Amino acid sequence: LVKIDKGFVRGISENSDNQVLVEALVAVARTFEMFAVVEGVESAQDAAFLQGIGADCLQGYFFGGPKFALS
Repeated sequence: LVKIDKGFVRGISENSDNQVLVEALVAVARTFEMFAVVEGVESAQDAAFLQGIGADCLQGYFFGGPKFALS
């Protein structure tokens, strides 16, 4: 499992430097047959870009806030 920090992800649809970096990290994960999780996704544009480069799982407020399970 590779988890990519939100610091590289916020506004990625408009940040070409972070696009190259995150795309490379996802490619490395693929090479080693690892699952790529990207956190900090906060917009539809960022989600679309990350899906397009093959990220396996996206997390962030775009999909909903964190929830706690109550027993």
